[in-house]
Amino acid sequence: ISLMLSYSLAEKKVKKERSLTIAITFDGPNNLKQKIEKQASDIESDAKELGNTSQVSFWETQARDTFTDILKAEGYYNTQINSNIINIREKIYKIEFAIELGNRYKLSSVDIVYAEDSNRNIYEPSKYKLKSKVGNFVIAEHILQDQEKLAEIIEKNNCLLNFDVNHEAVINHLDNTIALKFVIKAGPQAKIRDVKFSGLN
Repeated sequence: ISLMLSYSLAEKKVKKERSLTIAITFDGPNNLKQKIEKQASDIESDAKELGNTSQVSFWETQARDTFTDILKAEGYYNTQINSNIINIREKIYKIEFAIELGNRYKLSSVDIVYAEDSNRNIYEPSKYKLKSKVGNFVIAEHILQDQEKLAEIIEKNNCLLNFDVNHEAVINHLDNTIALKFVIKAGPQAKIRDVKFSGLN
């Protein structure tokens, strides 16, 4: 029993020593900082839970990609993320990230267009009801909400066999803007061949 207890305590000690810490230097809006810090904490937890904190390069890449996605979703497409991996002692690691936001990108144009093979004889929603407007910052959440809204309007006001709405974005790094297009691909109108009425005298 004493041997088993000793082994168990030693195993717990090894697991406890497998630690990964992510430190972030970031001079930006608090809402972004909170999102990034939360993701950093989640990655630390995932590394410890999986027990492979020693694969520090993997977690560094994972964190970098996650931070980049968060920043792009808020319109930061020219961010610089520098990192430094520190081996504090055996199985104890620290990753330091320094994030420079750069310019926040704005929408230079917002258009609703049709795919080449789309049915164009449909009720077309107005772009002026969208959250994504020229001059606004590029917010991924707004773009996805607008895409969903366009799909709802098309479905409600048309009788189509099938349709799809997606978006395309062209990035211009020279003037920090994005040209946004919502692309509609509509199928043919649904038709009813025969209508039968019963119960009429």
